[in-house]
Amino acid sequence: MTISADIFQFSTETPSAGRYEHVLMTVQAAIAAARLGKPFLVREGQRLHLCQAVDGVSEDGLRDFKALQVGRSPVLILTGERADILGFEAENPISVPMTTVDTPQSLYAIAADHPAKVNRRPVYEEADAKAALRLLTIAKLLPACLFYGDVAQPLAHKASDIPVVDVEAITDFADAKLRSMRRKSEAPIPVRGGIETRMVVFEYATGETEIALLVGKPQLASGLTIRIHSACVTGDIFGSERCDCGDQLRLSIEKLHELGGGAVLYLDQEGRGIGLSNKIRAYELQDQALDTVDANRTLGFGDDMREYAMAAAMVRALGWQSVSILTNNPNKVSALEAQGLTVEKRIPHQAPMNENNSHYLQTKARRSGHMLTYKS
Repeated sequence: MTISADIFQFSTETPSAGRYEHVLMTVQAAIAAARLGKPFLVREGQRLHLCQAVDGVSEDGLRDFKALQVGRSPVLILTGERADILGFEAENPISVPMTTVDTPQSLYAIAADHPAKVNRRPVYEEADAKAALRLLTIAKLLPACLFYGDVAQPLAHKASDIPVVDVEAITDFADAKLRSMRRKSEAPIPVRGGIETRMVVFEYATGETEIALLVGKPQLASGLTIRIHSACVTGDIFGSERCDCGDQLRLSIEKLHELGGGAVLYLDQEGRGIGLSNKIRAYELQDQALDTVDANRTLGFGDDMREYAMAAAMVRALGWQSVSILTNNPNKVSALEAQGLTVEKRIPHQAPMNENNSHYLQTKARRSGHMLTYKS
């Protein structure tokens, strides 16, 4: 099967490739600093905000960050989702004064502990920090940061290696990353049961990948039948029964084979988009009687952080403009339609329930709108 290689080429109606390269480089530099426990600067017009991720901060890192702004105390920034879990009503991120929060352990406790363990503290809404929290979400770090708003530019640059990223670059990052995606490699991958498949790997300029597993020989004359499957290390690889992901993946390959062919779009969106480390943190919270939705929100994330623009781009790169989709999640249908694809039909796709994932599946139906039909 021939796959279009130019589907992701830059349009003459969009900003130049150089602009997107700048976005990727500056955002990636700030992400690298955040992951290393180092500060980064967010530029908003003529204003600069000095930030550092809570996730992974050390005592030395906290001390060094405070030393960058002598005479001022940073604030701790949390998302609106975390604020809601803690019982505060705020439309924007909130800031927590740092008068008594002075260790990495105390910072993490306020940012991510079970809400019952956190003392209420005075808070203020802080809209200026939205971009910094968005960057940490992109980095798959906890969306919580130490923050100095409106720092003096000469003082902020005392450490010349602090990366600077524009708010607009953070906003444009998802689009820039998608525009960098290219078909990288493909080969036949025979799977158990004698099912013929071909794996097509798409790679971003960031080095991350997405996979299209073509099952059988789907025909271009009709819509492509797809299963959009978010990566799940615990379920897909290790056979975890806390979710139904591994069963859904294997059943989808078999069903596509029975239907005469299709594609599994295997997306790098572990834990509904929060990443493996945070998913395991959420599991710890679920073991303290929180459901899936509240566990993610306790960590500061939205109910579902996944995006599907890359799925639509992959479908087009494979040569199709319309799909049928194996799913019980109506959000996937609307997301593909929002990307301009025609969704011909939704095909129900349900894996068996077991004693370990029954609460998880009930939460999917009750709080996330999944169309599940398990019999009681």
